[in-house]
Amino acid sequence: MPAGLASLSPFGPIFSKELRTTARRRRTYLLRLLFLGGLAAFLLLTWSIDYQQARYGAQGVAARTQREAELAWTFFICVSMFAVVAMALVAPVLTSTSISSERLQKTLPVLLMTPITAWQIVSGKLSSRLLIALMLLALALPVMALVRLMGGVELVPLFAVLAISASTAVMAASVGLFFSTLMNRAYAVILLSYALLLILYLFVPFIVMANTANDEDPAVGRRAVMFLGATNPFMATGMLVSNEPEAVRVQWWWCVACNLGLAAMCVLCSALLLRRYSRREGLRPSAVNPEDYIPLAAATAGVPTAAPAQAPKLPARKPRPSRTVDDNPVLWREVRRPLMPNRWQRWVGAIACLLLVAISYYSLATGRRNELLRYDTHIGFAFIFYGIATLLVCVLSATAIAQEKETDTWALLITAPLAGRAIILGKVAGVFRKLLWPAALMAAHFSLFMVLRVIDIWAVLAVLWILFSFNSLWIATGLYLSLRLRKVTLAVILNLLLPVLVYVFLPMFFVIIGELFVGMSFRGGGPRVQEWGLWTEPFWYLGTLSQFEYRNSLDLPAVGRVGADKWAAALVLIGTAHVVAAAAIVWWMIRRFDPYVSRAQNLGETRYRGFEPLPPGASPTPG
Repeated sequence: MPAGLASLSPFGPIFSKELRTTARRRRTYLLRLLFLGGLAAFLLLTWSIDYQQARYGAQGVAARTQREAELAWTFFICVSMFAVVAMALVAPVLTSTSISSERLQKTLPVLLMTPITAWQIVSGKLSSRLLIALMLLALALPVMALVRLMGGVELVPLFAVLAISASTAVMAASVGLFFSTLMNRAYAVILLSYALLLILYLFVPFIVMANTANDEDPAVGRRAVMFLGATNPFMATGMLVSNEPEAVRVQWWWCVACNLGLAAMCVLCSALLLRRYSRREGLRPSAVNPEDYIPLAAATAGVPTAAPAQAPKLPARKPRPSRTVDDNPVLWREVRRPLMPNRWQRWVGAIACLLLVAISYYSLATGRRNELLRYDTHIGFAFIFYGIATLLVCVLSATAIAQEKETDTWALLITAPLAGRAIILGKVAGVFRKLLWPAALMAAHFSLFMVLRVIDIWAVLAVLWILFSFNSLWIATGLYLSLRLRKVTLAVILNLLLPVLVYVFLPMFFVIIGELFVGMSFRGGGPRVQEWGLWTEPFWYLGTLSQFEYRNSLDLPAVGRVGADKWAAALVLIGTAHVVAAAAIVWWMIRRFDPYVSRAQNLGETRYRGFEPLPPGASPTPG
């Protein structure tokens, strides 16, 4: 290969090194297991529902053939949507520490001193991490082959879904790589990557559909749908699996081209930023000036030298105000570290959030029915806010301690005379401190429309209680995973997976049990096994709040219609159970902190369980 083309190839020494490193990690095999387990769960749910329909449906060869074709298409829908969502969720996390880890480990300047170009570094990092995501996508190929064998699905939709999923993975991984080049903190990279993807793939379609839904010309709505299908992977996949001739002919290659184009822009910007960083490091003046040693060397040799020039006087700096550190330095530091450390970042973040909220308000209020003043609209806002809050909680808590390990500050922290209680409770307070202004923004939204008498005060209190109590569990689990695992990537993936298991797969498990073993008895008044998994489902309680506008009775899972007082008591009980479970996990972490970090317990911690000084004359060690 010519030298010019070899320098542009992403499969260089960085790719080989990263590929050997990532292939040996156990998290790669864990990701494959989780992907296959989730896909198998969705397929089993689909089959269990079809099994009951086959038992009570028509019999015969023609009916069985038709059911197999319908089941194949349902399998195709599950595989397609699962693959696109999984690629969008996993890919940014895989590349979130690709460049920042080199910078934090002080190996990036050494890497830039080699003949390897910035493009080779960026492309090698991206291609090696992206190969893990594409390997997950390859695991779905046997299911695609089974769907094709059962009939009912053509080759073009199969190939289109695979291409859209792969391009989505490339786009999401490139976004994570770009933010990893900009900043060092893993949680900031992951959150900004998810924020950009949510704006592109969910917020923009919402604004487009909200502004075209009330247009009297139906052609405007069709053009908007086709535009979203050509630019949004979720819309394109949904139109492909809708089994409608008009939708199947969607120009899905435009969606693939848009994703690849945006990915190329992100990679190019990452390479330019890395090249700028290398030039800035090369032009940075050294700490020692060689001219300072010329007079000394000349005097030693007996050579007369000129008097050194007098250095210009610098203006005196104002002394910085001293800050008193509390007895718990971890708590003192964590409560002073907001979500965005710099003031300009906080201003930009606040302006961006307010701008997005203002655009959504305007889009909902300009319709003929003024959707902004409807009760159900704010139940939809509650769904969105809960999803955003869960994402923030899972990422921030999972990176609280793992980030310390990757920056080599964890060893210094555990060697300090600090008890496990001081460290763990300080990290818990730090997570709540970072969530302060997002929680204030959500509370301000509901308070505004409560004052306008659009929603009731009891609905506002219920939403705020659900946001706090249900998410407190993921703060505890994230800190536990961050304490036990060494890598930020694996801790974040597992903590994001836990809400998915509880909110998605647990209800699916009870539905499968009910369909296979209980059958259709719940329709005749029997046990409602299918709803048992909804007791821990926050979206069930948020959706049930929409009934509060019309009646004074609400639905409880597997119970039915009850009074508002009993529903509120059940909600308080379930939320309290989440808080108690979170407190139990934190308590267990405090009790087992020293064995987890391989640290011997000292006498001072045994007596005081904190960072208090020993009494006069007491010995800090036994004996």
